[in-house]
Amino acid sequence: MTTVKNDPWVVATVVVGVLAAAGLAIHSFDAMPPSAMPTTESQLTADESFTGDPALSPDGKRIVYASDRAELGKIDLWVQPVEGAGEPLRLTQDPGDNAEPSFSPDGKQIVFHSARDGGGVYLISSDGGPSERIADDGHHPVFSPDSRYVAFEVSPQQGRASIHVLDRESGQTSELQKDFAIMLDPRWSPDGQRIAFAGTKSTSDRAPMDLWISPREPGVAIDIGLSGAMQHWAIARAVHDAFGVVREGFFPIAWIPDGILAVSNDSVWKAAVSPESWKIQGKPVRVAAGVYGSDPTRFTGRGSFSIVASGGGRLLAVARRSEVERIWSMSLDHLNPGAEGDLKRLTAGHHDRSPRVSADGSVLLFIAGQVHQLDRDTGKATALTSGSARPGGLAVSMDGRTFTYVDYDSGSPDAYQGFGKGYYAQVTDPKGSRFCEMCSGSLDISADGKQVLFSSQTNIEIYDVPSGQTRVLFSATDSKVSRVDVKFSPAGDWIAFLAQDMSDKLGLYVAPLSGGRPVSKDSWVTLVDDSYQVGRLAWSPDGTSVYFVSSKDGFPCLWVQSLIADSKQPVAAAVPVRHFHDQARRLEPDFAVARSQAVFLLREKRSNIWLVRPAY
Repeated sequence: MTTVKNDPWVVATVVVGVLAAAGLAIHSFDAMPPSAMPTTESQLTADESFTGDPALSPDGKRIVYASDRAELGKIDLWVQPVEGAGEPLRLTQDPGDNAEPSFSPDGKQIVFHSARDGGGVYLISSDGGPSERIADDGHHPVFSPDSRYVAFEVSPQQGRASIHVLDRESGQTSELQKDFAIMLDPRWSPDGQRIAFAGTKSTSDRAPMDLWISPREPGVAIDIGLSGAMQHWAIARAVHDAFGVVREGFFPIAWIPDGILAVSNDSVWKAAVSPESWKIQGKPVRVAAGVYGSDPTRFTGRGSFSIVASGGGRLLAVARRSEVERIWSMSLDHLNPGAEGDLKRLTAGHHDRSPRVSADGSVLLFIAGQVHQLDRDTGKATALTSGSARPGGLAVSMDGRTFTYVDYDSGSPDAYQGFGKGYYAQVTDPKGSRFCEMCSGSLDISADGKQVLFSSQTNIEIYDVPSGQTRVLFSATDSKVSRVDVKFSPAGDWIAFLAQDMSDKLGLYVAPLSGGRPVSKDSWVTLVDDSYQVGRLAWSPDGTSVYFVSSKDGFPCLWVQSLIADSKQPVAAAVPVRHFHDQARRLEPDFAVARSQAVFLLREKRSNIWLVRPAY
C-alpha cells in the first residue's frame, strides 16, 4: 500500500510457493529459536539498485518481478526461470513505473500496477507483448482461481485504504467492504468464494491489524482471531503497515487448503481455519523465520504475497529491501526552470542528510553523523565537527565561508526536549562560538555571514554576529509561522517562510524585513496556498524565485515560483522543476539551490530477491 498516490512504499515482499501434490505436511517449529530453524536460501538477483515485488508462476518454474536494472529509476517487469540459466525477459518498456505483478492461474498472463496515465491495473502476456488497462487506480492486484475476478487495493485517501473486486466479464467493479479504515493484501480462497485480507475498522494509528475473511459477494467480514490466538499462546508479533506505523498484527501471504499463511515481523505462520466458523483452530505454527535476512539497514514489514502449487515442498521468494539516504545534484536553469538537468549522486553513505551549498556551488556541506565538507573534485568528505556533537539545523552562508548548526548533544538534558546549543563557525576554523543556549533549529545565515536566523524555545529570532545581540523576528503569540524553515533572500532584505492562515492552512509567503522590528503580517505576500503541500524552501541566488518541495501531484517533487524583482509578487503560477515519481528514489524535503544547480536528499530503495526453502 502507499503513503502517497501511486507510490507503493512497500518495505519487504514475500512470495510463497506451496508444492503439495500429495498432501501438506507441516511440522511445528514455533518452540525453536528463529536462528535455529532449518532453512536453505540462495540469491536469485544481484542488482545494484531496486529489484523486488516477486511473484511465482503456478507451476513454480518462473518468477516475475519489478526492477530498474535497465534504466536507473525506471521500474519495469521482468520474468525469468526460477532455476536454470534462462535469461530474464523484460516485459514492459512504456512510460511510468510498472510493479506489483501476479500470475494468472494458468500462468499465461500477468496482472500488475502501472503508474502510466494516472495509474491503474494492467494485463500482459507472461511471454511479453502489449498490455491492456483493466481498472483505474489499483495496487497489488491478484486473480481469482477461475481468472474471472481481480481483487486489488485502492490507494489511501485521507488515511483510508480499501479493496475492490473487478468482474472481468461484466467490467463492473465493487468495493469489498465499506466499514473498514484500512484493508490490505487480498488473498483468494481456493474456491474463489471468499477473500482474506489484513484490516482494521479503527482510524487510530496504533489499531492492530488482524486477518479477516469476507465473502466475495456482499456479506459480513469475519475476524478470524489470529491476533487473539497469538496472544493466547504468548507469541510476540509486530509489523509496519503501509503508512509506516508499527502495529500489532499480520498480513496474509496465501490461502492454502488447510489454513492460511501469514507474516508478522520476519516469521511466516500457518494457522488452521474452520470452514464453518472461519475462526482459527488450535495453535498457530511458525513455519519459517528470519525471512528478511540480517541486513542492519533492512526494514521488515508488510509485503505483497502470492502462492503457487506444484508438488514437493515449499518455496519462499523474498525481496530483501533496505533504504539509504544520499546527496544528489541536478543542473538548474533559473531562466527556464522546467528544463530538467541530469541527476548526479554526490555521496555514498547510508544516512547522509542536510545538503547545504554556497551560491557558486563550490562549497557543499552535509551531515553524516558530523558536519562534513565534500570535495567536489575528488568526492572525498572531510568532517568539520567531532566528539560528542550531534549536529542538526545546518546552514551555510552564500560565500561558503561560514556555517551554523545546532548541537543536540545526547548528554544534554535539553536534547531530549528537542533543544540544543547553536554554534557559528568558519569552514576553515570550525571550532565555533555559541550563539544560542536553547535552540530548536538553525535556519539560515545572511549573505554576508553576519546574521543568523534561528528558532528558540518560543520565537524565531535573528542573532547579530558583530554585536552578539538577538532580536525577535516572529513571536509565537503573534503568528503561526512554521519553525521548520525560514530563509533570508540573497540581498538580506526579504525572508521566505511557511505559515498557517486563519483556517490553519499552511502556505508559502515572503515578507520584507523592516529594520529592527518584527515582521508585520500586513506585509506578507502569498506565493502558493495549502494545495501545494509545501515542505522545505530555498531562494534562487539572484532572489527572483523561490524553490520548494511540493506534494501537489501526490509525490514530493521540486517546484519553483518566479517573482517580480522589486515587489516579490508571484509571476504566474508555480511550475514543477523536476518530478520524482519513481519507486526507487524518493525526494526528501531537504535541499539547497546554487546558481546553476540544486543539491538535495534522495531516499533510495535497494532490493534483491532471495529464494528461501524451509526444511519441513
